[in-house]
Amino acid sequence: MKRITVFFCCLFVARIMWAQSVFPVVENGKWGAIDQYGNFLFSPQYDHLMPYTPNNLAVAALQGKYGVVNRKGEQVLDFQYDHIEIVTPNRFLVWKKYRCGVVDKYGKEVLPIRYDAITPLKKRSYLYQQNQRFGIADQGGKEILERTYPVMSSVDSLPVLLFGTGKQVGVLNISGEILLPPVYPQVDVAEQHAIGVRPEGIDLVEWDSTGSLLTAQAFPNREEARNYLESKKLKMYQQTYSPHEGLEQGVWQYIGDSYYLLDKQGRSLLGYRKFYHVEEAPEVGLALAYSNDGGEESAFVVDSQQGTFLYQHNFKKIALKDYFSANWARAASGDYWDHLISRRGEIKSSVEMGDIRYPIDEVVSCREGVAVIRSQDKYGAVSLNGEVVLPFEYDYLGDVWQGMLNAKKGGIAGVIDLKGNTILPFQYEEVATLNHPLFRVKLGGKWGVLNKERQVLLPFVYDAIAPFVDGIANIKKEGQWGRVNQEGTIVLAPTIKADSLRTFVDGLAITVNVKRSGQQKVLGLVKESGEVVIPPSYDHLGDLLAIWGKSKERTLVRKGGRYGVMNSQGKELIPCLYDTIAEIEQEVVIVQRQGKWGVRSIDDKELLPVKYDSIHFLEGTKKQLLEVMVRDTADYKVTHSGYFKPLSNEKKFTPYRVDENIVVEKPLGDGFYQAYEVGNTLYKGLVDYNGIALTAFKYKSIAPFSEGLSRVEVFKKRKTVGFIDMYGKEVITPRFEDANYFSGSLSAVMHKGAWGYVDIEGEWVIPAQFMEAGRFIDGVALVNKRIIINTEGAIVGRYKGDGKVVGPFRSERCVVKEDKQAYHILPSGNAAYRRKFQDVTRFNGERAFVKMYTSEGSGKWRMIDVNGNVISDTSFEQVKEKGNSFQVRVGKRLGVLDLEGKWIIIPECTSIRAYSDEVIKVEVEEKVRYILKDGTVIYSY
Repeated sequence: MKRITVFFCCLFVARIMWAQSVFPVVENGKWGAIDQYGNFLFSPQYDHLMPYTPNNLAVAALQGKYGVVNRKGEQVLDFQYDHIEIVTPNRFLVWKKYRCGVVDKYGKEVLPIRYDAITPLKKRSYLYQQNQRFGIADQGGKEILERTYPVMSSVDSLPVLLFGTGKQVGVLNISGEILLPPVYPQVDVAEQHAIGVRPEGIDLVEWDSTGSLLTAQAFPNREEARNYLESKKLKMYQQTYSPHEGLEQGVWQYIGDSYYLLDKQGRSLLGYRKFYHVEEAPEVGLALAYSNDGGEESAFVVDSQQGTFLYQHNFKKIALKDYFSANWARAASGDYWDHLISRRGEIKSSVEMGDIRYPIDEVVSCREGVAVIRSQDKYGAVSLNGEVVLPFEYDYLGDVWQGMLNAKKGGIAGVIDLKGNTILPFQYEEVATLNHPLFRVKLGGKWGVLNKERQVLLPFVYDAIAPFVDGIANIKKEGQWGRVNQEGTIVLAPTIKADSLRTFVDGLAITVNVKRSGQQKVLGLVKESGEVVIPPSYDHLGDLLAIWGKSKERTLVRKGGRYGVMNSQGKELIPCLYDTIAEIEQEVVIVQRQGKWGVRSIDDKELLPVKYDSIHFLEGTKKQLLEVMVRDTADYKVTHSGYFKPLSNEKKFTPYRVDENIVVEKPLGDGFYQAYEVGNTLYKGLVDYNGIALTAFKYKSIAPFSEGLSRVEVFKKRKTVGFIDMYGKEVITPRFEDANYFSGSLSAVMHKGAWGYVDIEGEWVIPAQFMEAGRFIDGVALVNKRIIINTEGAIVGRYKGDGKVVGPFRSERCVVKEDKQAYHILPSGNAAYRRKFQDVTRFNGERAFVKMYTSEGSGKWRMIDVNGNVISDTSFEQVKEKGNSFQVRVGKRLGVLDLEGKWIIIPECTSIRAYSDEVIKVEVEEKVRYILKDGTVIYSY
């Protein structure tokens, strides 16, 4: 039997490791536990052992039944259950067959084992279901609310629940007190209030942090209820508002989850109107403000100085800065600027010249107060006051530059001014884009340079002339490149042999040569003097120009399809011999050639030969500890925390026989495996950790379990997919074309080429209607890349930007990546705040990190709250999410922050080696300390 040997290379001092305090291990098929020093807490004796909770309890299996044990392996709960979930140290959710209940640590039934489902709530109460009716019981099992209603569900982490009949719903708190009776066709729930919608009006209730009723009011319509809530929020804000002395215009302020335009006393200038996104143009004193009040998307242009609305619009974007010098601005209904809009909201989708109307197909450019417009394959120009400047008679118009444009008419090129007067006559084959007082023009197949007086400064003998940069242009003649200044003087005769010469940066430029066979490009490097620094031999030169001349900088280069590493002086540190090279910023470099991996130092010394099947830096070790794998003869590996781990948990799982008939093929989690019968590898079945078959061997594939269900695919004329539970029962018969795993009690499934969602019984919850469907988290899912829906299929938001939504949502925030920008959006699809950053992380609780832009380019990481506010003055070079904390690097030192941004460990460490639920091991200047999460040092040496 093939096995895998896994070992680790410690390369230098800094190592960061995160671990538990009790670790399940297996030996000879039995499970026990060790401590952080590798000492056995109890010998292997159980059939299976789940991970320990922070309270040092774990679910264990023995002879086909489950119980609970402590860190010493002592029985806490008898082995008599089919499934157990640990709720608290004294409360356990248990199953016997298909019924569940709650027991204490003595096995006494708190809730009898007779219910279909139980969900723990806040204040240690329970939501239970039996015979399609829901009720609530307290932690002692006493009924708070008897089983009455067929619908009842918790609302995120709020102390209230929705309940009712399905068609009519209400709100009650977790103590069973009814806040809104179940008579409403629609109820909207927020953090501390709910709105019940009825035909004759609106009922609003508010509660405190425990869910106890504070106020109950009635309003004739949504608008008045919304105004009441907004006025209350603004009044609370004004109590803490610092007046802006000397403020001459309104200021946009983010309050709660919305933007408001405030005066210097903190009063709203636009009534109770709030906006989910605002784009300011301070140079013109205007702003684009987006609102979804009442569930309707609206966009406005607002005068921030006067506190008034200029107009409402439906455009995707408007170039407000155009109003700086004109009464009209560009507007886009799609991906192109295709309209003009005035300060009063008047819209032009076409322009008139005489009796002819020209539709605006595209506003190609807008410079110096003039818009170049393409209409029906002809070009013209209009002022941003809407007046035609140049008639629509040109085949092409370039960008305006100092009142001039390069133009084409009748297939020949020239240069004109904004009145149509000829600067250069239409007699040339090409006129290059204007960016300099000199004109680069083509005549007789060759390029030359003219001045405004049409005098020839450079004769028409060149194959190419690049744009002037800092008064000098690259010129090409007979396959060689030189340089000319703006006086027409040759400063470097054409001697550089290259097909093309890129722009010089700090005295250096990349040469490009194209190999005639296959059109492959090879790159080199030259100085302004023409001296060849690197001959043209590389396929890729990485960031060489950016790092040239700097100390301790390097870049990845490629030659002949093979990779190497080059320093900032053009010297190959590691020769181009490898198919892949990783982590070149480290002092050790992982290389790969012909499917095998090795490690070399940055000065090309061999640290590990190229012979291993896998090498990578362990996650959480700051790229200092390597995991190395080869196919060999070992049964266990040592994890990065120094503990033994069975190979069944390896990414590369080795199949093994459990008896003469069954071969275990891959792990599925929770002690289950995909297996096949000897001699028939095509048909798969589900087996438990003892190798006992739980299903027939009839599936094409079995996926890992999620929320107790596994996706299975069966053999038929076409692909059909369904789900099985942990007992092997087909709870959803395979009938769908495709399916994702369950999340939020729903799974996305494909039917007739469209995606929808089903519940754990296979019933349609949201009909198949989407091209793409993501998973539900926090009650929302992303569909069709831009639309956000709730678990009822209602659209709660749309993302309207140009970026990519990187789901799923966490803490009601989702990452959006644009070109070199990133930010978070809300489930509404609106920006969670108005700033954009270089990069962002996902939220962990109410905190995330953002990389801020700097004048030098790439910035450092800062912590933000859910509103996008930077809440710490400290900046970080690196950030990693680690459970309920963040491990960060400040300079060359390491530290740990909690979810509130408070230091658990100040950044003074050279390494953080072990991070259990309670104890952190750190090294500070060669001294070792064991520290509790509150910062208390419990041991040092």
